[in-house]
Amino acid sequence: MGKIISIYTVVIMLFIVCYSLPVFGEENPELGNSEVEKNLELGRIFVEEGEFLLAEHEFKKWLELDPSNYTFCKKVGNIYIIQGEYESAIVWYQKALDIKPDYSDSSVYNNLAECYKVKMEYDKAFKLINKAIEINPEKGLCYITLAEIYLKLGEEDKAFESLERAEKYIQNPYEKDTLYRVKNELLLE
Repeated sequence: MGKIISIYTVVIMLFIVCYSLPVFGEENPELGNSEVEKNLELGRIFVEEGEFLLAEHEFKKWLELDPSNYTFCKKVGNIYIIQGEYESAIVWYQKALDIKPDYSDSSVYNNLAECYKVKMEYDKAFKLINKAIEINPEKGLCYITLAEIYLKLGEEDKAFESLERAEKYIQNPYEKDTLYRVKNELLLE
């Protein structure tokens, strides 16, 4: 069962990264340099193909061109979280927040909460997921992450309440699948 959940988690994280990477030509205020755009597009393609080391290489070329790029740091964090390298993901997400400390991006806080949840550092995870919800109270995935934290702590009622809130804000098939997976875990408890 654990192996199935691990594979499922990798597939879900791949979906997050693919859909959080801008499509070539999509507007991004941090872009403007065609070389940077090329590295971003190649990185996105490599992520879609599951070639994470090549994607990381392209994103690191991006870093050389633009060392203070928030989006780059976030994307590298996403690659590490997919690979289960949570410590490295934390480092890159924190770099992104250091670059733009006042930037309101609920996904970075949600992903950091996910990392700390996996590391069983629930106080940090709660603080981060609450920040994500504060930034975007209509992001279903944040409530799903909150429910998973409650589930880990054995607080099934709070987990169920969070899933009910999440259901109101589901935005894509990934979130819907994740919601049903967590609901099934809750029912099995």
